[in-house]
Amino acid sequence: RCGRTVSPGGRFRVVECAAALVEQSGFGRYLINAGGDMAMNGLGPDGQPWRVGVRRAEDANALALVVQNDGTRLGIATSGSYERGAHIRDPRLDQPVTELASTTVVGPSLAEADAFATVLYVMGVEGLGWLAEHHPDYVGCGMTWDRELLMSPGFHRHLAG
Repeated sequence: RCGRTVSPGGRFRVVECAAALVEQSGFGRYLINAGGDMAMNGLGPDGQPWRVGVRRAEDANALALVVQNDGTRLGIATSGSYERGAHIRDPRLDQPVTELASTTVVGPSLAEADAFATVLYVMGVEGLGWLAEHHPDYVGCGMTWDRELLMSPGFHRHLAG
């Protein structure tokens, strides 16, 4: 059930609630975006996959990659420090995370994609292997500060051609 209040850190809840309401209203095709937390289902109005851009950390006007769906329900979430500063801390070290500029996770649930994007961001490059091994329905991509894109196996199938 959708509540009436959502914490600032819970944008994914708003998106998932909106997606549930859209589906309950009989619409099976949608793309909902709230501050970079996205849910999509079906194909776009032109019959083509929904496509969303993931920005470069150092340039809000440049895309690092474009993610698309295959007509199935997907959640897409990105974590990073390029907009809000070093607000994510590694609990193992009690230090701000700095290895990657951002991480993006794609999978069937936006709530889990959001959580996994933050976990990947904290774990750094080694998190991509962890995600592939422990959560095979989700794929991730890490962007380094020097623009290198590091992807878990299968992430490429969500890239727009």
